[in-house]
Amino acid sequence: MKNRYCFGFIVILIILNVVLLIKVNNYDIRFGKLYKEYYNIKRVLYDNDGNGKRLYSDIYNYYDVVFNKPINNSKYKYILIAVFNTNDCPTCLYNEIKFLNDIFSLNSIPIQSYYIGDENVLKSNKAKFFSLEVTDESKLFNPSLEILSTFICLVDNEKHLLLIHKPEIGNINKSEVFYSRVKRIIN
Repeated sequence: MKNRYCFGFIVILIILNVVLLIKVNNYDIRFGKLYKEYYNIKRVLYDNDGNGKRLYSDIYNYYDVVFNKPINNSKYKYILIAVFNTNDCPTCLYNEIKFLNDIFSLNSIPIQSYYIGDENVLKSNKAKFFSLEVTDESKLFNPSLEILSTFICLVDNEKHLLLIHKPEIGNINKSEVFYSRVKRIIN
């Protein structure tokens, strides 16, 4: 009789152990998802040369950012998205517009351009490409980005960001590196 109780007690402990292992596993999965969400939200988008300079507000990694606007030329594999804040450094704007004009004249990749501020700044810098005014910057990307300065990004045909570039005052070499990367990717 004593052996029966011991055997029953052991069976109950084994069943309880299995139930608890299943519950712990479920909690672990849920905790892992929460941790991943928290970790991703706290990530910050940095420029692509990896120098650690923060560009924009808390968002996910590059590829999790999706361009919200319709892309006109779906036959192309890539598209350049230029978002100009016309209150930025005039030299930076001039240099970026010059680089984009070169790419635009090659007709190798479509360019969609948006601006925040005064369109005349783009016209005075002789932009050859058409730009649309951004009235609500939160609708350009998903998750939304607070656009603090001018940036140019390369987007694939599924609208995911692949490369991103923020011009720097006095560092035209950084822009040259970015555009040479873009040319290598699209060719």
